[in-house]
Amino acid sequence: MTATNVKLFFLVAGHEYSEKDLDFWKMCTGRVRERIQHINTTFSRADALVSADTTLRFIRFNVGTGKIEVIDRDFTAGRGVKGAFPRESDWKPLSTVATGDNFDPAKFVSGGPFRAISNSTDYQPHPGGEPTFISGAAAADVISITDVYRSVRGAPPGSVLELSFFSHGWIEGPILVNSSDAVRNPNLRDPNDKDGRSGVDFNLLMGEASSPSSLLNGLAFTAAFDPKGAMHTWGCNFDIELRVVQQAQTRIKQGGVNDATPINFHFEDWAPARYTLVDPGATFLPPVATTVNMTRTFGEVKKFLRRRLQKCYAFQFANNMSHTGVGALPGTEGDDEKTGFRMMQVCAKFDPPACPVGFANLFAFYRTHLGIKVDNRGYGILDAATMQKLLADIAADGP
Repeated sequence: MTATNVKLFFLVAGHEYSEKDLDFWKMCTGRVRERIQHINTTFSRADALVSADTTLRFIRFNVGTGKIEVIDRDFTAGRGVKGAFPRESDWKPLSTVATGDNFDPAKFVSGGPFRAISNSTDYQPHPGGEPTFISGAAAADVISITDVYRSVRGAPPGSVLELSFFSHGWIEGPILVNSSDAVRNPNLRDPNDKDGRSGVDFNLLMGEASSPSSLLNGLAFTAAFDPKGAMHTWGCNFDIELRVVQQAQTRIKQGGVNDATPINFHFEDWAPARYTLVDPGATFLPPVATTVNMTRTFGEVKKFLRRRLQKCYAFQFANNMSHTGVGALPGTEGDDEKTGFRMMQVCAKFDPPACPVGFANLFAFYRTHLGIKVDNRGYGILDAATMQKLLADIAADGP
């Protein structure tokens, strides 16, 4: 079938630099299978992702290997996608598309060439933490998140249904290689930094130096998405917020809580080391890095969590790019699925080995007190209605 309609799915597999042995690239294949199943079971619904004859084009950036590959599947109106689910061997070089039209990946995907990453030569040990990526000229030919951004911007307008990142993560976004921001400019990216940075990635220039062409970066990125398109970051977003929510919930269970209700907090010894990183202005957490006890009102708790949400990669995407952002909520972590499509999830219930932690109570807190729902894999959904309420509440919070 030759379809005049092509919809794109950009799937990004971060490099596994840790000892967790996570196969992010296989998770991308799992997402292809899951999306095909979803499309096949929902194409008759009013909110179907696709309904007309369409070529579904899945493009995978494998940061670890330096390869960018493609899988095409044809969707037929009223019938769905025919054939077996894709296998790893079904990923092909971009050159195999060879249509020569505007939907040909050769027209808009960053071509490199890119090289594979070596854990032995591209990283240096970090005392007490994960190894850090060695940035600089020697790593210029390693895939960066900016290569992904440029590829999305180059896609035909309205063609992108999904941008997904399978990787380690934190509040500022996908950790594709565990690089550093040495520039620390509030408006510009470090050109050697290959990871997501929520504070600058979704501004008008998308973190690039100002030029006539870069002034269109944000507009082109937004325009590339289908109206139903979304960004999904599948990594962790774990930090001290977990303990804040848990202890707030303990007080809520006692009853009689309003915004003025004081709540007493006690943190473990590891937590004070996070104070200046999570709350550098000491607007909520103590300014002293040895203090483990504090008292805050419930209203201050909600204000703190909204500020943390505001810093999230998914929030910044949704706010600046006007499309739905999906990601782990502050205080939660993603874990690899042991069955099914073998992607990543934020577990609701404690159920080892797949679910070492359960976050059902946090989901309930975010839903009840901050108005945020999660999807069937435990990720927060920041759609237009949710963002409208969040932004109004943040404005009401004041400085």
